[in-house]
Amino acid sequence: IGFEELASPYHIEAGEYVIVAENEIGTLRLNNAGETIFLKDAQDNVIHEITTGQASNGVSKIPSGSSGEWVDSEQSTPGSQNSGGGDEGGADPATPNDLTRILMVPDGAEVTGLHVNSIGNLFVSAMHPDSPFKATVGVINGFDWNNLPDTISDLPSTSSQSETWHGIRTSVGTYQALLQSGDFLGSGELAGGIYAADDGELLFTSEKPDFNVFVPTISEGTEGYLYSTWESRPAGVSQVHIEWNEMSGEWDIAGGKMLDLSEINGGWVLCFGSLSPWGTPLLSEELFFEDTIDWNNPSYNYHEDQLELADYLGYYPNPYDYGWIVEIEDADSESPQFEKLYSLGRFSHENAQVMPDRKTVYLSDDEYGTVLFKFISDSEANLDSGTLF
Repeated sequence: IGFEELASPYHIEAGEYVIVAENEIGTLRLNNAGETIFLKDAQDNVIHEITTGQASNGVSKIPSGSSGEWVDSEQSTPGSQNSGGGDEGGADPATPNDLTRILMVPDGAEVTGLHVNSIGNLFVSAMHPDSPFKATVGVINGFDWNNLPDTISDLPSTSSQSETWHGIRTSVGTYQALLQSGDFLGSGELAGGIYAADDGELLFTSEKPDFNVFVPTISEGTEGYLYSTWESRPAGVSQVHIEWNEMSGEWDIAGGKMLDLSEINGGWVLCFGSLSPWGTPLLSEELFFEDTIDWNNPSYNYHEDQLELADYLGYYPNPYDYGWIVEIEDADSESPQFEKLYSLGRFSHENAQVMPDRKTVYLSDDEYGTVLFKFISDSEANLDSGTLF
């Protein structure tokens, strides 16, 4: 029937159904940005509701079997039955056509630290997974991420974390776990270990590996240092010396250590980052104290983190030392140097990306209701001074 013939409200009797469609008479339709449809009884009680997610233009949203999920149909089917989405024996819905599932991590984990090196390896980590799995820093070998094919195979959603000892699965190549939280490094320190700067006491072991970046020490890109940030309070940075083994098709670990950040008064929630065009890693200090007065407030919810940082330093920290981009100089050596770049502004940094002109930097703020920043340096390959917009 036409929309103009519908009673208002229109009641569906038990056992009946109604098809609502947009046509030349009416304009009732679901929004592509997503809608919620409510089914109410005669007393106006909600007895069922369905929320559709964002849909591709011209592609129908259809229920996927018995899962209750609404997914895109496989293709536009105007005037005929929708394709796909039927009951396939309770199987999980396929990944939407415009997405390809390439990696799955254990329950409770975040995917972090994606970084592709010059020879096409993808470094990627799993942060704070549920027990019994451990936070893992690793790399996908056997697939060239710098030379992608037209299509990449989709990892089935039925893939189980029990399939591998580290719980990380990939649809292409082979995932190599390089280190896990608590592993012994060549120095005798623990991966993710946060050690006091004054006496070397182990304060805690972080389960939060975030940013990864590989800095080669030879032109072939088959040997170098893998830097990983540990996004805790105080934060840590590990440096692992790795070499590509052509015979095994994996990376060999030649040594590693947790780096001393006391020269910059420690790090605070070191999050994501990037590699500058001139080869220096840029690390991002996140979650600085916008309302700085709370830094010294003993009743503040996170005050114990400042006390932990004080244990690390051996003295109570100054809040204005945190919330910066940190550059690692001499990153291709065993003794890198850290510098906080005050010219790039103090806020809750997520990432800083240097443009090909080696002067323009775009910076993101990991906070609500914030903006994208732009910085233009006074000279190429030097971020010590410039203008922040």
